Amino acid sequence: MLSIIFFLTLSFLLIFLFLAPQHSYSPIAEPVFGICRKWIFNTLETGLIMGNRDKAPGQAQGDLQGEPSRLSRLKNEFLANISHEIRTPLNGIIGMTDLLLDTSLDSRQHRYAQTIKKSTSSLLQLVDDLLMIARPESRASGTGEKRFHLRDCLEPLCRTSLRDAEAKGLDFDCFVDPGVPLELFGDAGHLRQVLTRLLDNALKFTEEGRVSVTVVPERTDAVGVMLRFAVTDTGPGIDPDRRQELFGSFTQEDGSLTRTHGGAGLGLAVVSKLVTSMGGKAGVDPNPSGGSIFWFTAVFGYADTCRNCFSTVCDPVQETQHGEGRRESCPEVDRPQPLHRDASHVPRILLVEDNPVNQQVALIMLKKLGIEADTAMNGREALDMLNRTGYDLIFMDIQMPEMDGLEATKCIRGRTDAARVPVIALTAHSTEHDRQLCLEAGMDEVLTKPLYPGVLQRTLHRWIPWYHN
Repeated sequence: MLSIIFFLTLSFLLIFLFLAPQHSYSPIAEPVFGICRKWIFNTLETGLIMGNRDKAPGQAQGDLQGEPSRLSRLKNEFLANISHEIRTPLNGIIGMTDLLLDTSLDSRQHRYAQTIKKSTSSLLQLVDDLLMIARPESRASGTGEKRFHLRDCLEPLCRTSLRDAEAKGLDFDCFVDPGVPLELFGDAGHLRQVLTRLLDNALKFTEEGRVSVTVVPERTDAVGVMLRFAVTDTGPGIDPDRRQELFGSFTQEDGSLTRTHGGAGLGLAVVSKLVTSMGGKAGVDPNPSGGSIFWFTAVFGYADTCRNCFSTVCDPVQETQHGEGRRESCPEVDRPQPLHRDASHVPRILLVEDNPVNQQVALIMLKKLGIEADTAMNGREALDMLNRTGYDLIFMDIQMPEMDGLEATKCIRGRTDAARVPVIALTAHSTEHDRQLCLEAGMDEVLTKPLYPGVLQRTLHRWIPWYHN
């Protein structure tokens, strides 16, 4: 456990050195961080130059001209690897904690386990925020667009916020202007993330009074609408001189050692990037009654004018780690023909996973659903097992020794003599680029670790609809 804590601390320090703008450091820390940051980049730069010293002058000069892009690539690879190495142990911790909470615990043990789950979920949120800030291209606009009903997006958030507001003795209300179209086409996942972050902040910083959400049309035309969302609170308010800074990375309204509320100062920076990907802007205004009004705009299409673009998108489930996980959106594929259509048969599942802890977590979750899965430690073992046994579904890890999950899936798809078995990626890589690589390799769906029981069960029902436990 101590080694994991040390590794996570070192990882976050390195990520901070890579990403933090110079103006976000304190006067004391700025020289130290500046020297460390410069040393990291100089080390990378030196490695590139040393690697060019034995090359022909023309080739070396061309390589030097490409150094900025290579440095950017190295940074992205570093961040992707850090994400993978952090998510892998987190999957074990969160998965085992969920399984522990499903056992017979006394009240004290249950409270301890809930604390572990809450803490690891907060850490996972921090990892996601850092990746969002570091790699804005990983969730480009349009990758999660689909038809959705605005009420389906708002109601769960408002119910949760109402419950949290009542627990603090606050009033809460939500108002949607009658002129707002409800059937929309756009990125509902991004919209939920933005509203969730703004509502969490409003409820966290408001000690008395009320929190409210309003949605009004900002601009409409024949093909779409720009909506304005506002989250109003009666909290302490924002210093006028700091309003513009709040949406920057590593920025907090109160950065002192005596601040009441913690946080890395990334939430509003993530909000700004998500809102930009939806074609809008974000800002904050003073509330005349005291407090603040955090607002943003977003552009959506009308659902009835987007049938062509919607036809290539399936029905993804998008949840947060505070719920039961998430499933990335996926292109429409031909439904595979299962080996068994009789509900009395137990489906044959192959789990390809090299990490013993993550393998154990998935096996126990499957067993709770009445399924005893076979296991393989890498892609090569998986291919050998497929030659001997037919499976209804394969859960495939990506990064494995000998043969990775992408190569194994390509080999499976190259077998023309076999029925098309669905292959579901289980990956600790969380960027849009990684998801696309999985789909291009022939995988049918991408599940991002940590794995949650509810997501696992829905995935099984989706791809093996004849099986009901």
